[in-house]
Amino acid sequence: ILKDETIIKVGADIDNDMLELYRWNRRLESRSRFDIGGIGSDASSGMPRVGLKKLTRAVVGVEMNKSRKLALSDWSRAPLSYNRLAYCARDAWAGAVVMRELARRKPDMFGYDAILELLEEERSMAEIDRRARKRKQARRTIAEITSQFGKYARVGGCGGSIREGMPPMVKNELSRLHAIVIETAPDDVIQFEAEPLGLIIPD
Repeated sequence: ILKDETIIKVGADIDNDMLELYRWNRRLESRSRFDIGGIGSDASSGMPRVGLKKLTRAVVGVEMNKSRKLALSDWSRAPLSYNRLAYCARDAWAGAVVMRELARRKPDMFGYDAILELLEEERSMAEIDRRARKRKQARRTIAEITSQFGKYARVGGCGGSIREGMPPMVKNELSRLHAIVIETAPDDVIQFEAEPLGLIIPD
């Protein structure tokens, strides 16, 4: 099912969820992933993505009581508890019912063929994993270098990590690393404005 490109997988920030699965088992390559977190989002107003709880309330009028403690608990412990299984099942249901309702309202935007067309250029999980690891390593190295030169005054640039008095070679290395961080940033979520969809996204 995960590899089948004809089956659309939906979820809020779904690439991160699928990345965890992929790192656990490299054979779990997921295709046709659609991040519904961009529905009703507005980066200009400081809301670049919408969580599943708010989206479910706005689209289908269902209030989801999500436990933050459960969400942040250790999901690597097997077998999963009843509460964790219920949490997973509810999230899966919520994503599917949101898409079904939006496809009913706006089939030209959220119908099956329209979504598949949007996903034609999606990255493979292997590529997402490679970029995430490269970005993490670059950020770690930036932190290490910045820590070594903490006595120097900040002069801005590259997130404030470049400091006055640093050797040119170090400045160049920081610039190179920051370029990697920018280049390997996660892809922007596809955004759909709330108003044309008749949605009111709660604050």
